[in-house]
Amino acid sequence: MGLNKIPAGYKVAFWVMLLVVIDQIVKMLIHFNLEVGDKIEVFSWFNLYYIENNGFAFGMQLGSGGGSFDWGKIVLSLFRLVMIGALIYGIRYLLKKGSEVPKGVIYGAMLILAGAIGNMVDSMFYGMLLDTQDAGFLMGKVVDMIHLPLFKWENCPDFLSFLVGGDGYFFGAVFNVADAYIAPETFEKYKAQFQRKFATSKKVYKYDLEGALIESYNSINECASHNKLNRDTLRSRIKSRIPYNGFNYSFY
Repeated sequence: MGLNKIPAGYKVAFWVMLLVVIDQIVKMLIHFNLEVGDKIEVFSWFNLYYIENNGFAFGMQLGSGGGSFDWGKIVLSLFRLVMIGALIYGIRYLLKKGSEVPKGVIYGAMLILAGAIGNMVDSMFYGMLLDTQDAGFLMGKVVDMIHLPLFKWENCPDFLSFLVGGDGYFFGAVFNVADAYIAPETFEKYKAQFQRKFATSKKVYKYDLEGALIESYNSINECASHNKLNRDTLRSRIKSRIPYNGFNYSFY
């Protein structure tokens, strides 16, 4: 079977699993080769710094409210599970829409899903499996190791102090590979959605082959619907300046 014949859902599942495995391998290499609190300077701006935290991405946490039972941790773990379920549903929905959805949106959602699952594995099992932790199911700590002290930030505003570490360096948070999947792709996913919305909201003009204007439309969706054309093919023809069904079209 050729790669092109493999269902898109299987491809997404493969890449998500591969990314999760990479995240877990890195965490295990750190755990079995360093002690909690160890820091290795690789470059002046990049350290391997082994810590374990109860929180969300980049060490953010929910309050536990005190006591022996960490309600904050349970809420966070349940939130991750709900988010994973929502992401899987969302990706399946996007895949069903086929070429209507930009690939960048699928890739972004796929990376966010891999990051969420990677940290969920920590929460579910590390409390029971790692010798540095003593906790139950869904109560494990997340293993972090990437520290990027990029520059000294003097006089950092109070509302941005969470970006600066105790040593005064930006970026102060310690994070892991799963976090790295999530952060940039969240931005890229919504940027792609914005770009798509912008592209479909531009005016479209219809001309005959002699160049005479026939009609204008408020969006490519309206033009495709009115002329019974495929929207993606229409967009491609406009960009390539190729006639479609005997007419020329252009964006304004």
